[in-house]
Amino acid sequence: MPIDFPTAITGIATGAIAGWLTAYFGLRNELKVLEAKRIQADDILRNTQITHYQSLLLLAASDLQDRLWQLTQEQATSNAPVLVNQDQLKPAYKSWPMSKQHYLQSTLFLSARYFAFVEMLKHELRFLTYKQDDITRKLRLCLKKVERAFANTRLQQEATTKDDQVTEDRPIFQMQQAYVGQSLWEHKNDSIEWMSYPTFLQLYETKLRNTEDFRALVDLVTGAVSKRPGSFHRRRLCIVLNTLVELLDFLDPPDTEGNGVFLLKKERETVNLPELP
Repeated sequence: MPIDFPTAITGIATGAIAGWLTAYFGLRNELKVLEAKRIQADDILRNTQITHYQSLLLLAASDLQDRLWQLTQEQATSNAPVLVNQDQLKPAYKSWPMSKQHYLQSTLFLSARYFAFVEMLKHELRFLTYKQDDITRKLRLCLKKVERAFANTRLQQEATTKDDQVTEDRPIFQMQQAYVGQSLWEHKNDSIEWMSYPTFLQLYETKLRNTEDFRALVDLVTGAVSKRPGSFHRRRLCIVLNTLVELLDFLDPPDTEGNGVFLLKKERETVNLPELP
C-alpha cells in the first residue's frame, strides 16, 4: 500500500506542534507558579521587615514622647528644673536623684535614636512601602509632621501677638535631624544598626558635643526650661510631642477607649500649647 506522504508529514507536524504547545504552556504555567511564589515570599519578607521597623519606630517615638512630656509639663513648670543646675552631677532632689548631666544626655540620646530610626527607614525600606497607598501616605505625613515640628520657623507666627513676640528659638532643621540620627548608626555585616547608650555617651564626649547639630539640640532642650521672655523652645517641643502622638496613633491604633495593643491612652496624651514666657 503506497504511503501518503503529505498526510504522514501533516500528522507528524501536527503531533510535534501539539507536543511543543503542551510543553510551552506547561512551562508557562510553571513560571507563573514560581513567580507567584516569589511574590508571596517577597511579601512575607517585606511584611516581616515592616513589622520589625514599625516596632522599632514605635519604641523610639514612644520613649521620646514620654521624655518630652516630662520635660515640657513637669520640668519646665518646676521652680528648680534640673537643667538649670550649675553642678552637672548634683542630684535634683532627694526624692528624684536625677543629675543635669544624665537628664540632658539621655534626652539627647532619645531624640537621636528617633532620628536614627527614621533615617534607617529611609535608607532600608524607603519609608515602609505598604501595599495600600493611603497607608503609605499617612505614614509619610506623620513623619513629615514631626520633622516640620522640629524645623519649621513659621510655627512662630502662631504664637506671635501684639503683646507677645518670639525673641529666641532653636529649630532643628531637616539635615540636622539627619546628621543627629545617622551619628547613632553602626555598620555591621552589610546592615545598619543603632549604637547603645554607653557607646553614644563615649562618642558624645569625644566628638558629638562640639558639633553644630548637637549644640542646637542642647539649646532647644535647655531653652525649654529657661523661662526667658519670648522663648519659643518649650512651645516648639510641645508641638513636637503632639505630632509624635499622632504618629503613635498610626503605629498603634487606639480602640474606642483610647488604648492600643502596646500603648495605653495615658501614654499617648497630647498637651496644650503654652503661651510665651
